[in-house]
Formats: sequence, C-alpha cells, structure tokens
Amino acid sequence: MERYAVEKKGKVGKKASKRSWRELADPGSVFSVGIIPSWEGRLLFAIGSRKYWTYRGEKLFISFWGLGGRQETGETILDTLRREVAEEAHGRVVLRDSPLTFLLTEGKPPEPLRLEPLPAAREDPEMGPPWLKRAGPTPGPAVRKNGPGDTAGDEPMEAPAVVPPGPAEAPAVQPGAILWAEPFRPLFFWKRVVELKDDAGQIYPTPYLGLAFLGELTGGIEPGAEIPGLLALSPPQLLAAEGKGLSWSELVQGGALFLGPFDRAALSAELGRPSEIIFFPQGAAGYLARLLKAYPHLLKDVLPS
Repeated sequence: MERYAVEKKGKVGKKASKRSWRELADPGSVFSVGIIPSWEGRLLFAIGSRKYWTYRGEKLFISFWGLGGRQETGETILDTLRREVAEEAHGRVVLRDSPLTFLLTEGKPPEPLRLEPLPAAREDPEMGPPWLKRAGPTPGPAVRKNGPGDTAGDEPMEAPAVVPPGPAEAPAVQPGAILWAEPFRPLFFWKRVVELKDDAGQIYPTPYLGLAFLGELTGGIEPGAEIPGLLALSPPQLLAAEGKGLSWSELVQGGALFLGPFDRAALSAELGRPSEIIFFPQGAAGYLARLLKAYPHLLKDVLPS
C-alpha cells in the first residue's frame, strides 16, 4: 500500500523529532475538544449562541458548530468530550477511531499528521474499542474491532499508517510524529484565532487549538441550556452551506432536522422583524466542510453507511 512521503529536515537519515499534540498550539492558546457525531444518518451540530448572530440587511445569519468546548483544568480529553456532549446534547458518546488525522489552519490546505501511541496509551471501554490493542514506540499490527466485546470478523489495521485519500495528489505528512496517549485518534486538529464575544458584545481575539473526533450519539438527544438548538443535516447540505450558507427553507426541504425549541415562526416574532434566516458552518463544522471538499474519500469515515 502506498503511503505519504515523510519530509525530513536536515541531513539525510536524520530522524524527525517527536512532539506532544499541544506543541501544535500557539502560545497562550485555549484547548478545545469536540466531536462530529452522526445521528440517525445525519451529521449533528450545535446552533451558535445568539450573541454571534448577525444581520446583513434583512438576512439573519446564524452559525452552527461542532459539539464540544474548552478543556478545563484537570480534565482529560475524553473527560471534556463527555461533559460537553452531556451539556449540549444530553447524549452518550460512542467514539470511532479515525485512520487519518489532519491539521487545519486558516489559509492553508489540510496537512496530514502521523500519530504515534505512547507505551501507556489509555483505554476507555465506555466510549468504544481502542485504536491499538498494544501501544508502543514502534507499533505493530493493530486490530479495529467491530464493537465492544465483538471479536468476530475483526480486521487488521496498520497503525499509525497514513494512507492516501484517493486519486488526488497526496501531500506530504508533517515531519515527526505526534505522541498520542488516547484510545482514539481525531479526524483533525484545527488552529485559529477565534473572535470571542462577552455578554456586552465586546470582541476579544483568542488563539485556539481544537480536536475533532468522529463518533455517534445515542440516547435521548435534546439541546442543553447552553445552546439555542441542534441541527442535523446531510454531508451534501454541509458542503452547500460552506460559503454563502443555506436558508431555513433550503435546509428543511433537503431533509435537515432542527431539534429543540427552535421554531422559525416563534423566532421571527421574537425578533420583531421579517427575516430570511441563513445558516452557515463555523468552527469545527466549517473545517469539516473544507476537509471533505479536499478529500471526498473521507466521507465514508465521517458518516458510515
């Protein structure tokens, strides 16, 4: 199987250094953990907070994001993910391992990363089977299981191999491995300066480094108090919304679902003005759209059939 070439700096044969995933961040960055979950054959996103809604003429623009949020002191990555999903969607997370991991930054194409497991990589049976049965500095064959406790038909998996996404020319993997101690690999890291708003509308730019995992949500899904609602849509709708956005009518006609007390008539009455409401992806949702446009092959991992 053909693999991405690994670029090496310096002398021929010199090993590229290994580093923590946190070293991808700029100084002073906030760390964010999220998920791009599948739910009833759709992708599920959080509708953005009202303080980020903006008018342009008679159009009201509302963003939608990946589920997740800031990692608090003392939390592991999976602790943060569990807490954020419980707060925003009241659901249970079942994670899926991503065979490819990318770094997404503003103004640059997706950059593939190579994740190498630490010897003491953690397992978390509550969230699904780990990506490696045995972790070590030089990993051997691993097994991706069909499900917790299900050994029938397990498939061998090279890890942490990075394979080309398709016929498109494959970019080179970043030099050096990212040391990884978690039982699941994220689909991507995203890195940008986020313009946060306080309750008074004051904007303060903040550097972020985020992770976006793949998985499913189970249980009774409903939006938490922190967000106005949830939006479930298809991958083609996500791609169509990237850029100019999609109207409420276009989303509903295309099969999207709004979950929670997020009613168009009630919202228009509350706002006190007739508006065309436009939804557009931001944060992890926007980065996912960019990634799928660059590598359509990844769709089978994002939303398995």
